[in-house]
Amino acid sequence: MALSDIKHYLPVALTTTTPGSPASTVPSCYSPVMATACDSLMNAQKGQPDTVTFDDGVDIRQSKIWRTSRSDGAYLFDLSALRGTDQQYLQSIAKQYPHQYGILIKRNCPGACYAEVYVDTADHPNILTEGIVLFQSNFKKLRILPNTPLRDDQKVVCLSLRDLPFYKPPVLLEGLLESLGSFGTVLDVGVLRDPFSRAYMGTGYAILSLPKANKSSVLPLTHNISWKNGRDGFYATWTNIPTRCPNCHDVGHKK
Repeated sequence: MALSDIKHYLPVALTTTTPGSPASTVPSCYSPVMATACDSLMNAQKGQPDTVTFDDGVDIRQSKIWRTSRSDGAYLFDLSALRGTDQQYLQSIAKQYPHQYGILIKRNCPGACYAEVYVDTADHPNILTEGIVLFQSNFKKLRILPNTPLRDDQKVVCLSLRDLPFYKPPVLLEGLLESLGSFGTVLDVGVLRDPFSRAYMGTGYAILSLPKANKSSVLPLTHNISWKNGRDGFYATWTNIPTRCPNCHDVGHKK
């Protein structure tokens, strides 16, 4: 596979924002929706939050690096916000996966770092559930679970969602997957919460994988998206969205 120019979207913010403190700055290669007040509905459904601490003191991070790899057979590990050197990462990963046949450490923008690890699942069948274990700056263990890369014929589109209906998370997730699944593969979808109260106010985000070439089996992405019951529709915006009216939401005019 050839390297892609697709921006990768990482869920872990470089710095946290607490009430009363200045907002953190997120590099341009990070998705703008991936802020500290984002909750992934998909990870919550799987029991795999972006980063969670268990009773044994080990933090678990689920990687979300949506991009292609240099070759087939890669697993992508999110190393952002860690302070290790490339050499330290290489030695640690090689020790944990002695049968690996290639490791790339990539830093595409300030603070963004990930590892591209090549292993045969016959040698390491549990790589998706065991991941790699590294030490953080506070000396706590961090287990990083990988995700698999995109295919070369895919592209990533990040959506901002508004006027979402109000349902319990499992019902909301089911409806969003059904509504957005007509346009492509839903890589991640979640809600935005108020940073002070953690309240959900009808806004969210989604990351879709779409075919680069037009396919009859996939509908073109639209601003006005219907809910499965036909009543609770919502709106999506994305980079380079066609001109639309902010009042009637029709495409093709601004007023």
